[in-house]
Amino acid sequence: MEKEILDIPFDIHTGGIDLKFPHHEDEIAQSIAGYGSEPTNLWCHNEFLEVEGTKMSKSAGNFFTLRDLEEKGLEPIDIRYAMLSAHYRTKYNFTFNGITAASKARKRIQDYIYHLLENFSPQANITSTLKDTIFTELAHDLHTPKALAHIFSFINSHPADELTPTEAVDFLSLMSELNHIFQC
Repeated sequence: MEKEILDIPFDIHTGGIDLKFPHHEDEIAQSIAGYGSEPTNLWCHNEFLEVEGTKMSKSAGNFFTLRDLEEKGLEPIDIRYAMLSAHYRTKYNFTFNGITAASKARKRIQDYIYHLLENFSPQANITSTLKDTIFTELAHDLHTPKALAHIFSFINSHPADELTPTEAVDFLSLMSELNHIFQC
């Protein structure tokens, strides 16, 4: 399936930490034997999800689908932001308070972007130090928490009213690029 759909090697293979051995090691062996190469360039094994400090499971009654969470009034974008705030190789403790905090953080970035959009029209695409820093963090083991921290550091030290038109356009372009990456 991987060979037919994605071609080998494809960029990123994800899975839970529980699949690292033996499932993914078997997959590597089969791919090398069958095609002469590993199936992927990068393996990302995520840790387990907890809910309110306990292991998530149907039997514990703390298992939620996205639809369940939407019915409780949560926004999918806030759930995504909350999960991006934790490194994929660390246990993520899902809490409703955490989603509330994520919503506030996401809205803070959005408000900054809206302010820039009201005052500047995006038309340039030049690389900035912020972009390089963020993509360095993402390239280093997909470290989304550090990438988000750099965005907040920029927002805290560069009020939207004080950006030059070029700086505003650069920031808007970067946010558009990151939005595209994380929505796919």
